[in-house]
Amino acid sequence: MYVPPPFAVASEQQIWDFVQANPFATLVYQRCGQLESAAIPLRFCERGGERYLQGHLARNNPMCAIDAKPLPLLALFNGGDHYVSPGWYPHKVQDARVVPTWNYAQVQIRGELYFYEDADWKLAHLRDFVSYFEQSVGGDWQIDDAPAPFIDQLLQAIVGVEIRVGTALGKFKLSQNQSEPARREVARRLSERGNALAVLMASMDTPATE
Repeated sequence: MYVPPPFAVASEQQIWDFVQANPFATLVYQRCGQLESAAIPLRFCERGGERYLQGHLARNNPMCAIDAKPLPLLALFNGGDHYVSPGWYPHKVQDARVVPTWNYAQVQIRGELYFYEDADWKLAHLRDFVSYFEQSVGGDWQIDDAPAPFIDQLLQAIVGVEIRVGTALGKFKLSQNQSEPARREVARRLSERGNALAVLMASMDTPATE
């Protein structure tokens, strides 16, 4: 991923906070010499100082039939995007040398994906997975609320996956190359439109490049 210095995310903690806030990932991998993709939610976790992303796939997903195990891949996490009009820049009245652009935030993870067939592993994963995301919506549903035979059937229909993180790269293109008044106006316009980037812009220290 091409990341000009003004848009690079230097803080690892900010990268992992972003992944946890935007857990729906696109996985890009190679199968039979062709690029393929899959989209699934992933839960971030740490063990022994290492970082992992856990999820599950439908057993019928062609990704599960790949011979290369572990499977090298990219996991892409997106945190919103929006068109930015030159008309939003206050300085355009004094200087017409302005053009449109597109703001966005993305994290790219490189790692190796491992598949898990063990029923105990999958059940433990689902308990943690559901508990984590239920908390995020203020819910309290648990896997054990459903009948055990029903859950057993579902376990047979999925394959657990875990990505062992190799490298993580973040790119937040949030008008850092504009003046402070211009950035404030872009953030205001995005906020009016309910775009998630406005919140991210407000949480970041984005020094101006005049």
